Amino acid sequence: MTVINLARECNLLSILPAAFYLCCWHASATDIFRGVLLDNGTRCIMSPADQEACITGRFTLLETQANKTWKWLHPTQALVSCHTPEKCRTEREALFWRIWYPVPKLHALSPSVELQTCTVCTQKAKELHNAGRRSVWEDLPSVFGLPEWEELKRQP
Repeated sequence: MTVINLARECNLLSILPAAFYLCCWHASATDIFRGVLLDNGTRCIMSPADQEACITGRFTLLETQANKTWKWLHPTQALVSCHTPEKCRTEREALFWRIWYPVPKLHALSPSVELQTCTVCTQKAKELHNAGRRSVWEDLPSVFGLPEWEELKRQP
């Protein structure tokens, strides 16, 4: 939150997408709305517009990770050339539940994890996962209502 506030104050908008993502990843909704207590005893709180961007962005990212980054993880996403379909489905399902239950965890940009799946599924999962992460990263500014990366990079 401090980074977001400082980036706004210094007009360093190019760092905002990553700062918003980290805020969504670390901060609870309560922290986003009420701010966080700093070591010096002061409270850091974002502007109402940035609070809204963070909260709506979190929901968008959760949806996006289900449709892009982690889509391959869904238990119904079996690969035709899988060597051990039941074992691979069970492995994917276990990780699926760790990410989505009891409350979805934000992992839209997280690296893939090592699974005990067949070589075909492992390789395909890594490819799909990395493609999903790239897509999420490319779309990250728009998730938070910011200009596209190219425009952000041109700003001072």
